[in-house]
Amino acid sequence: MANTPAIGYKFDDISEINTSKDAWAVVATPIRLWVVPSFSGKKLPYSMELVLMDAKGGKIHASVRQSLIYKFQPLMNEGRVYQISSFGVEESRGDFRTTGHGYKINFQFSTSVRLVKDLPINRSPYSFMPLSDVALNNPDSYYLIDVMGILTGYSEELEFEKDGKKNKKMTIEIEQDGVRMECAFFGNYVAEVLGQIAAGDKNNAVIVIQLAKIKPFRGKISLQNAYGSTRILFNPDVEGANSLRQRFLEAHEPAAQVLNHLPNSGKISVSDDFLKRHWGKTVEQIKNMRANLKPSQSFSIPLEHNRTIEHNKQNALLATGSWGMRAWILESEVCLRPPW
Repeated sequence: MANTPAIGYKFDDISEINTSKDAWAVVATPIRLWVVPSFSGKKLPYSMELVLMDAKGGKIHASVRQSLIYKFQPLMNEGRVYQISSFGVEESRGDFRTTGHGYKINFQFSTSVRLVKDLPINRSPYSFMPLSDVALNNPDSYYLIDVMGILTGYSEELEFEKDGKKNKKMTIEIEQDGVRMECAFFGNYVAEVLGQIAAGDKNNAVIVIQLAKIKPFRGKISLQNAYGSTRILFNPDVEGANSLRQRFLEAHEPAAQVLNHLPNSGKISVSDDFLKRHWGKTVEQIKNMRANLKPSQSFSIPLEHNRTIEHNKQNALLATGSWGMRAWILESEVCLRPPW
């Protein structure tokens, strides 16, 4: 581990990274680093994930596969600066994209990671989206976002069962310049959030949620945590926090500054999320539309995120849901199947 970048070595801006060449090298800091647990219940984690940022503010997602976690996890910490080179690059896909970059980095066995001490990156790790934009402008829910607001309410802990396993949920409400929005937390996040509320000054507290997932449901936009990537901070020392609190205090009478008790409605079913969020056509409507088609004909309907749904007599794809779930009409049968 070297303390200085290689002399005379040319480093690339993160914003320039693509698949046009193999040799890339960046100087960047992990602004978020987390380990994804095994989905099969095994002790070994599934992967290590990072969000890297360079001195110009460019951000890109990076992944370390299971077999290489032992090699890179001891070398990297959030907030420190590293020279990283000899990594793979691929297009960024999926429903949980941590940056707007069109590509992502994959660490390989040959990837080099060197600590850099004399090139600090003194930039905010957050890219805050105003709650008004989240609520009114229908942002792409594939991308995780950073938000900031005043805590105005929270629910009690709720236990529920999903796929035979017990889980926990709680919800908070935040406000930013007159716009209020709920954010749901699941699993280990519940104890973390309730612990921070119990331990800190929760009255007019500034809340920062880093890498939150946008959840449109039944005409309402809310937020929730995304696996292990999301981070919630109470009264952090970040730019804009004090001015946000001051505007809130000026806009509300003291009586209105008391925290609301939010009802906890429990889990949202997969079928409700799939049908309400992504498409308004019923199965009967699709069948009627197909009835007038000849076997060689097909039709398509625009779907969000620049996708289309194509239909024909033999096999009609209805929609792609929150987790890549698909619905198919096969004669009179409707099947839902997950991407794995």
